[in-house]
Amino acid sequence: MKLLQFPIIKLTICLVIGIILSRYVAASILHASIITLLLFIGLLITYLLSKPLFTKNIWFGLLAFLTVISIGVLVVNIHDQRNFKNHYSHFKNFKNGSESFITLKITEVLKPNIYNDK
Repeated sequence: MKLLQFPIIKLTICLVIGIILSRYVAASILHASIITLLLFIGLLITYLLSKPLFTKNIWFGLLAFLTVISIGVLVVNIHDQRNFKNHYSHFKNFKNGSESFITLKITEVLKPNIYNDK
């Protein structure tokens, strides 16, 4: 498969693996960001060490794949709404499991059309 010879395809697959992995591994934003930062620093050090030698290093590729996987985990954790303090699950009424009622008031009736009555 010639398609897998392109580095961007391999990195995209690793990003998807990280996104899928984040659903099964419970990691906080702090842990995911620390791991991503450490892997990125390791990747940078490996790059700087192997650049003057002009040699292919397996550790650079491995760290690149692990870094992109951890970026996938971090992106999912950052975009998870449950990690924000104003998410509804953090409110007192929803934690107790008690019933909550919301009262809605219609302030304006819109003009109906052929397909629906607003």
